[in-house]
Amino acid sequence: FGPIKAVDNVSFNVEKGEVLGFLGPNGAGKSTTLRIIAGYLPPNEGTVKIDGKEFWEDQIGAKGKIGYMPESTPLYKEMTPYEYLSFLAEIHGLEDIGQKVEKVFKLANLDSIRNQLIGTISKGFRSRLIFAGAIIHDPPILLLDEPTDGLDPNQKNEIRGLIKSLSKEKAIIVSTHILEEVDAMCSRVIIISEGHLVLDGTPQDLRNASEKNNRIIVSLRSEDKAKVSELLSSVLIPVAGGSEQFERYRIENSELISDIQSKLSNAGIVFKELYYYNTPLDEAFSKLTISKE
Repeated sequence: FGPIKAVDNVSFNVEKGEVLGFLGPNGAGKSTTLRIIAGYLPPNEGTVKIDGKEFWEDQIGAKGKIGYMPESTPLYKEMTPYEYLSFLAEIHGLEDIGQKVEKVFKLANLDSIRNQLIGTISKGFRSRLIFAGAIIHDPPILLLDEPTDGLDPNQKNEIRGLIKSLSKEKAIIVSTHILEEVDAMCSRVIIISEGHLVLDGTPQDLRNASEKNNRIIVSLRSEDKAKVSELLSSVLIPVAGGSEQFERYRIENSELISDIQSKLSNAGIVFKELYYYNTPLDEAFSKLTISKE
């Protein structure tokens, strides 16, 4: 976009059976990347391949393999959902249109608004209708930009479950800023910041990116702190969450938790809890992206 590089040297692949969480702060280049993959925006450099074939060699064939749910999609407010999905099915050249529409109506749980004008339905139902439109032709690839935006908790769970079930036979990319969705449905995570790829791995890899991950937390009586520090040859860092009699500490130590437990027990140290600290995804995400800004 003029002098601004929205996406710079971002390269990855997605296989059938994967749900890829595509994360990044606002303005990172997520939606731009999805538009390029979907063929709505040609890249200045680089390429997109579908089943090993260059996208631009057969744009119509490539687009037919993709179901794309943009962040915001204009809808025909004077149509009913049934008419709208039938119209999309006709554009895709599908046979048995009525059967195809009934299938996605059931999948997206839209039957209650079947004959209601689109201009009168709620934001949540509009999101589900757009999702239904993306899967009407049963594409092998789904690109979903904020698919649960505007949905209530029950509707979110329905869509997440649907995405996971569809992933068995599809390659799915989900762009989202809701980190709980990564744990709920993603098998892999990519994070971009300022147009650059900063992580490609599993949700656990994202957690491991935080220096705090897998640190050991222990609750001790405050009078035992010095003794435990000497016993473990480790610094004990106070953390929040202690009780009246027990203080909580983070152990700066690479020992196994079972070895630490044995040492404390053998030394007669009373402890209330001993566990690995697992970094929240939002904390790990912030570490990777804020440092890039």
